[in-house]
Amino acid sequence: QFQGAHSLIQAQGNPLPNPSLTGTTGTTSGAGTVSGTVPTGYVFDVTTGMTCTLTSPARTVAADGDADGSNLQVIPSVAAGTWKITNTASIHASVTAGEVREASWPLTITGAAGVTGIELIIFGTKSSGGNENIGFTSTSQAITGAFSGVIRAPRWTVPANMTSLAMFLRITQTGTPAGTFILGKPALELIE
Repeated sequence: QFQGAHSLIQAQGNPLPNPSLTGTTGTTSGAGTVSGTVPTGYVFDVTTGMTCTLTSPARTVAADGDADGSNLQVIPSVAAGTWKITNTASIHASVTAGEVREASWPLTITGAAGVTGIELIIFGTKSSGGNENIGFTSTSQAITGAFSGVIRAPRWTVPANMTSLAMFLRITQTGTPAGTFILGKPALELIE
């Protein structure tokens, strides 16, 4: 039963820190402006010229399928650019080589203008050299209006010798950015 775009209820084996997006001790980076607080365990990055206003509305059973924690609401404005949210602590020690994982992040967008990129990326490094980088990237033309669903990256088999691992959601907008973006609970679910 579909319970709203934000209802990824306790994904199995989710190693992400604070998937309930609670707390206020997260950090910001980049040359853009951030107003509001970032959930604990995450960093919010904004490019030069862009401004993002963040709030953390409480989750509700009616809207989200559970009342566990908060959603993160992002309202970009001022100038074209990119914003990104990433877990701050590496999660490589919480996954095992050979596991199959699937990244997902519920997202609802209303009143969007100029959305030219929606990316959900798993990024890591290996002691044997090289990077792991898998994800879902969209779109080929600007999206306007509303969108609601769960962004998913392809299933991924954890390689041996991981030395770092993170997951991020990145949104790119052209022109004067507009819209309200509501992010639900992120997950890097254990599939097999």
